[in-house]
Amino acid sequence: MGVMVLPGLAIFQAPAPAPTNYKFLEDCATKIGACGSEIYTSVFEHGSVSDKCCTKLVFTGKSCHDQLVKYLLSKPGFGGNESETLAKSEDIWDHCVSLSPACSPSF
Repeated sequence: MGVMVLPGLAIFQAPAPAPTNYKFLEDCATKIGACGSEIYTSVFEHGSVSDKCCTKLVFTGKSCHDQLVKYLLSKPGFGGNESETLAKSEDIWDHCVSLSPACSPSF
């Protein structure tokens, strides 16, 4: 018994993107609440995050922040520079952590 491989007939599919956990994202957005628009403006446009919203962001958690930003970056209408936006998002997170008196490294 033999196996013959014909390279021209091989079909390779790119792996499907990981499914989005919409429930997790909804929970994150709910936790951030009214500060969401302020944080969005700071990450995707030009603005700053107030101390109050920084505290809310930090206590919502890094995973929430990162996943919400990545989700918004994945939307077809995003026309910015992804690496710059991710760097800005990280800077905002670091700034907010520095303002929060009782933050844990697990954020």
